[in-house]
Amino acid sequence: MRRDNVSWVSEFILMGLSDDARTQAGLFVLFGATYLLTLLGNGLILLLIWLDTRLHLPMYFFLGHLAFVDICYTSSGVPQMLTHFLLGKKTISFARCGTQLFFSLALGGTEFVLLSAMACDRYVAVCDPLRYMAVMSPRLCVALAVSSLHCPLIIQAKASQYPCSTSHPSWALNSRLLNPAVHPTCSMRRDNVSWVSEFILMGLSDDARTQAGLFVLFGATYLLTLLGNGLILLLIWLDTRLHLPMYFFLGHLAFVDICYTSSGVPQMLTHFLLGKKTISFARCGTQLFFSLALGGTEFVLLSAMACDRYVAVCDPLRYMAVMSPRLCVALAGVSWLVGLANSSVETAVTMHLPTCGHNVLNHVACETLALVRLACVDVTLNQVVIVASSVVVLLLPCCLVCLSYVHIVTTIMKIHSTQGCRKTFETCTSHLTVVSMSYGMALFTYLHPHSRASAEQDKVVVLFHAVVTPMLNPLIYSLRNKDVKAAAKWVLMWSSESKH
Repeated sequence: MRRDNVSWVSEFILMGLSDDARTQAGLFVLFGATYLLTLLGNGLILLLIWLDTRLHLPMYFFLGHLAFVDICYTSSGVPQMLTHFLLGKKTISFARCGTQLFFSLALGGTEFVLLSAMACDRYVAVCDPLRYMAVMSPRLCVALAVSSLHCPLIIQAKASQYPCSTSHPSWALNSRLLNPAVHPTCSMRRDNVSWVSEFILMGLSDDARTQAGLFVLFGATYLLTLLGNGLILLLIWLDTRLHLPMYFFLGHLAFVDICYTSSGVPQMLTHFLLGKKTISFARCGTQLFFSLALGGTEFVLLSAMACDRYVAVCDPLRYMAVMSPRLCVALAGVSWLVGLANSSVETAVTMHLPTCGHNVLNHVACETLALVRLACVDVTLNQVVIVASSVVVLLLPCCLVCLSYVHIVTTIMKIHSTQGCRKTFETCTSHLTVVSMSYGMALFTYLHPHSRASAEQDKVVVLFHAVVTPMLNPLIYSLRNKDVKAAAKWVLMWSSESKH
């Protein structure tokens, strides 16, 4: 058959499991819960294997790889399925369809080959136990794991060289399997939508005197934020008495606050002094990425600090053993990874929205909800992504914080001494105050992206998190924490003695 007679489509429509709204809502809950359990279970396996040296054996090396493949495999299709449960039009572009097919086949093939490698490992362990560690050497384990990944990728790379038509047998077989559920359609041409090269930020006011006053106010607040959080970092670095898990997380929080407030406030101060408040498309996307990443990191980091307080209050004798340096680094690393991953997805989905020439943002900075309101296309997917990311970086950490403090309060109530209760609770009040400031308005705003909340409310939330909270955090921890105040006095005495 001549290739001129062959045609390709731009997207596919997936029929899915059901068109009934209630059934789809139930399926969303079912598959969403299953997906979360998959991520948590396999993630826990990976974390345990990494933390416990007793699990650094060939069997668990392969088990770790299997857990990682399972996470990737289920993530290649389930998030899209959950999105489609909430959308009326269940479409997937030709490119995304091919990408999804490639990764699902590659990861599925990797898992099958990996299971055979695990069978070889069990064979040696049972049939030749005395030579088990010699035979299943690290070199052989790595070779088997790499071959498990390499073979399916080679097959898929070979297949991807052929066009998506019935001329290639592997594509023909896959198309036969997909035919009952997939029907081609033509999507709206991308020529009909447009993107702008820059945005105009309306800011807080156009009055010159008001802008001058705001410049002084926010400038002073920004300097206090840098000085306060910089002092916290300096004290933790200089005083060995603060080399504890609690202050390790506090140092990360101070660093995040410095970076977070610096991602938007300097530009805001510049705009207070300029007549034209513009920001390029690239800078807008960069600002959005870093503000989302650092904001998400802070929310997850606060839940890690709640876990630290839970262990300190509920299991004080084993505090240093449980909150080991390795676990602290792991929790901090997870906080940064979750923030970066969430920001990557949300930024990509938001900045992909066309605005049809509209470029005036009623905001002080590039913010997700303001950009979504400016879009001239259907934003249902963006609303789903915003709610999903809010659940991951806001709701789940908030629930973990609440659960930790329920146990903390229960433990404190068992202390018979009033002075003991007060001293124990004082170790948590600083963190509890910061948590209360950070979560409240953000949860209300981002869990209801489809509501008709005013742009002024969004401005208040952004300014509170970008300006007020980073400034108050070091004040709260320094004024209510005896160790930090003692460290500050020690540094002052040391500096005065060094001068003499």
